Amino acid sequence: MVTEEDVKAVRGEWRAFYKAWGKEHPTWNESETWVNVIDKLRSPRNKQVYRIAGLRFFAFIDETPEEVYAKRLEHLRSDDPHVRAHYEDQAELFKRKLESLHYMKETIATDLGVVSGFFRYSRLPLSLVRGFWDIRESEYVRDNKQTRRYPDNGEIREIYRASTDNGKISILLGYQCGLTNVDVVSLTWSRLNIDWVKVDEDRDFIPVRFERQKTRVEGWLVLSPDLLTLLKSKWVRDGKPKNGYILNYRGDKLRPVVPNDWFKEACELALGAERATELSFTDLRDAFNDIVARANFKGEIKDSLMGHKLLGARANYYVSPETIALKYREVFDDLTVNGWKHKDEELDEMRQKVDSLSESDVRHHETIKALTTSVNMLRDENEELRKTIEEIRGKIVNIQIPEWVRENWRKQEESSKSAQ
Repeated sequence: MVTEEDVKAVRGEWRAFYKAWGKEHPTWNESETWVNVIDKLRSPRNKQVYRIAGLRFFAFIDETPEEVYAKRLEHLRSDDPHVRAHYEDQAELFKRKLESLHYMKETIATDLGVVSGFFRYSRLPLSLVRGFWDIRESEYVRDNKQTRRYPDNGEIREIYRASTDNGKISILLGYQCGLTNVDVVSLTWSRLNIDWVKVDEDRDFIPVRFERQKTRVEGWLVLSPDLLTLLKSKWVRDGKPKNGYILNYRGDKLRPVVPNDWFKEACELALGAERATELSFTDLRDAFNDIVARANFKGEIKDSLMGHKLLGARANYYVSPETIALKYREVFDDLTVNGWKHKDEELDEMRQKVDSLSESDVRHHETIKALTTSVNMLRDENEELRKTIEEIRGKIVNIQIPEWVRENWRKQEESSKSAQ
């Protein structure tokens, strides 16, 4: 039984082999033939992939790109079919070598795609048989895949932060909508059919009918507040288009490999090269499926969100977009990458505080109003009292004292003085 230590050992020997060949041929990637191929690539990620896989292939056959190009031209002039198929045979041997190193199917397919691309871009394409792309994974790889861990929400958040704007849109379409890379590059503004001017970016969940490219089955995708914000920003940046591919290269449709390249670049930046080799864009759909499956939705809800064909009696039942959006909202807390749940709770808490303050303000206002009324009443009463006192004072001043009283006062004063 092959162990992890065995795999690390054989891969280590292989890595040392092709790196040593690269040191012996330091100018292999500076030849005109190779530079012409690299110049036809758009993505920096693709160029890096070609350099690594190209080094492996040329080291395996022990020939430089210039030598391969010259020999290929010569071979194609030969009448011997074995001579003409020399590099097809070399590609097959290279494939078997990669299989023996216990690489995953996706990794092997990438390297073989580079080999095929080198000859194609050199205008000397290989005539590969159909079975060439049937890659056999070792038992070690199959057992390892069963225990493979797809990216969790924490990793997705890190990858999302390390992505470009277009990369972020593609990640959310894969992770929050379950779209494949083929679906992502096929998505158009007219297909979404949304009035972006009226879109409320705060708390909307907008369900959209969408046909999967691979199966041609119509399902639902739900655009979340996270995704709506990004899409509306891109819509504005792109000049508010009514049609055209959402993710494009100068208006043209992207190749399906591009979202995977964006994803892998962000994975390396966020999680490191080792973890990045374990992940691919399709893992986003797998993660979405896992979250939806754990929600225990009814079959028609889950199949509608995943874009699966409704079978049996379920195909006869109608599921409203309101139901789709409502059920999707139940799992969105596990899909958000911007802390939407936290912001939602925080917003609710702030609203409660505002409502509480509003109620408090009302109570204070009523109290102040009552006190103002009391003060005004006291002021009126005080004014009435002042008038009463003034009247009393006026009456006291105008009192006429009888003369006999005055005479008695004088006698009392005189008696008091004589006593002294």
